[in-house]
Amino acid sequence: MLETYELTRAAGFGDEVKRRIMIGAYVLSAGYYDAYYLKALKVRRRIADDFDQAWQTCDAPADAHGAQRGFPARRPVG
Repeated sequence: MLETYELTRAAGFGDEVKRRIMIGAYVLSAGYYDAYYLKALKVRRRIADDFDQAWQTCDAPADAHGAQRGFPARRPVG
């Protein structure tokens, strides 16, 4: 059963993903909580606050796109 578990857990992740998971676990457990995780939470909160403030002044986002498909790649426009 342990072999099956190890094979299935490792099958979907590449080396870089595994490395990032291990680094994240280390950072949270090695006393780096304030330096990294807490700082990231504060940044996420500021971004959310900025979006909340933006939604107070408009009802829908404006974006530079239309209802039609884009031009095919490498085709001159005009």
